[in-house]
Amino acid sequence: KAEKDGVQVRISTDANDLKIFYELYKVTVSRQKFQPFSWDYLQREFEVFSKHQMIKIGIAEEQGKPVSGAVIILSPYEAFYHQGASITGNKSVASYLLQWRLIQMAKQTGCKQYNFWGISPDEKPNHPWAGLSLFKKGFGGAAHQYIPTQDKPLTWKYSLNKLIETYRAKRRGYS
Repeated sequence: KAEKDGVQVRISTDANDLKIFYELYKVTVSRQKFQPFSWDYLQREFEVFSKHQMIKIGIAEEQGKPVSGAVIILSPYEAFYHQGASITGNKSVASYLLQWRLIQMAKQTGCKQYNFWGISPDEKPNHPWAGLSLFKKGFGGAAHQYIPTQDKPLTWKYSLNKLIETYRAKRRGYS
């Protein structure tokens, strides 16, 4: 459907596409109300992964206007959907075509897996990631449960930060 609607997808390592992605990202942050990475952080990340040819940026356009973007990190065997952004959320057919093209690109580079990197629990239909998870599950595949991220407290300030983040997670519906 997206192709019939004229959606165009490009995948690049061009820093200008990172700027386009960031504009889409700001729209997504505003809509979804999450704490974003800064432009400096994303730019530095791009520079580091670019040195090793491990990053791709995908941009989908409708009528010449960027509407969806993604940042993909590549390892020799797996591609990771690291960052995503769109003007319309998961409802856009452009986002589906973008992901499909990224999956195809990953396969062509030798990746055996495409990791969508996180979905909400099935038993929590009101989880903040429920819509995003439905989008990710729409591509098939299998869900794999990994060991959760582990923190190693280095100072007493960690306890205060952990308390604040636990409170925020509950307020947002993550736990």
